[in-house]
Amino acid sequence: KLLTRAQSTDVYFRPASETELRAYIAGGEPMDKAGAYGVQGQGALLVERIDGDFFNVMGLPVVLLAHYLLYKTPFGMRTIAVGQNPQAAFVAGVNVKKTQYIAVMLGGLTCGMAGAYLSISYLSMFVRDMVSGRGFIAIAAILFGRYSPFGIFAAALFFGLADAMQIALQGIVTIPNEVIQCAPYLLTILAVTVNEARTMRRSGIK
Repeated sequence: KLLTRAQSTDVYFRPASETELRAYIAGGEPMDKAGAYGVQGQGALLVERIDGDFFNVMGLPVVLLAHYLLYKTPFGMRTIAVGQNPQAAFVAGVNVKKTQYIAVMLGGLTCGMAGAYLSISYLSMFVRDMVSGRGFIAIAAILFGRYSPFGIFAAALFFGLADAMQIALQGIVTIPNEVIQCAPYLLTILAVTVNEARTMRRSGIK
């Protein structure tokens, strides 16, 4: 089985033609847009490029939709109330269990999109433990963004910049790569610490 990473991250599969197979066996370039061949059983699959990245394009609309849903709709108000004080929301007539289930399903939908982005767009393949602790960075982004969609979006951009910098700096600076790779996680610890200190200060805790 031979597989080379495609230049584009959005791919689809189709059976390779006989001409493409002959060109592949001869070592020639089968098509201008060809990304990879994967031989499976008696057949072969051709991975072709599809320009554009659906997940990157959908990032900002999802943030706008989440902001509108939380702060401009009755469901959003009920969700915030249930999250802050479920007993008070129940007394006010809100179906707490139903609201919690819907909120969890919507959160699972966005988490599924994040996982699909990792396997389809970021890595172009599925590998074990490909999350590599990014879930903790996501929790830190939520805390640092003060549970606001726009705040979380800004925090995610900040942590994404840190991750991109550690990739770009490897091999350029004299610092060991292991130290550079720790940068996003060190920033995560710093962000959580700053957020906790800010929360304690607002609560009057010294």
